Amino acid sequence: MPFWLLAPGSFLPIDPIISFYRSPGNKTRPRQRFLCMKIFRSVLCFASFALLASAAPVYKVTLTESAVIAGSVVKPGDYRIVVNGEKATLTMGKTSLEVPVKVETGSKKFEYTSVECSTEAGKNMLDDIHVGGTTTTLIFKR
Repeated sequence: MPFWLLAPGSFLPIDPIISFYRSPGNKTRPRQRFLCMKIFRSVLCFASFALLASAAPVYKVTLTESAVIAGSVVKPGDYRIVVNGEKATLTMGKTSLEVPVKVETGSKKFEYTSVECSTEAGKNMLDDIHVGGTTTTLIFKR
């Protein structure tokens, strides 16, 4: 119907305008697509929560001098420490070292990460690491 034949106050129907802009090849129903996306999001959310729950704690520490940890000498550098139960894996680049560790939780948070060493026979023996921003202390067994 031409627009000049419309009575004053009446409007054009909206359906012909929407169907003009709609893609003709889309045959899926909006309700099925909505349900599929809802299931996909739920599965993705559940999987990410399960992954986070199973992840071991990871800490980053910088050693400024070489030290001895559980009988092994480690060079100075940036280390990534992954704690799994009573084992800690220290990784720097492609080298890694697995050592026994005891994890203790203190009463207050440490402001920064600190490393405590003692000197025996002229060598630095790494005793424990206070992890900054947490209440965690990693005590390395000898």
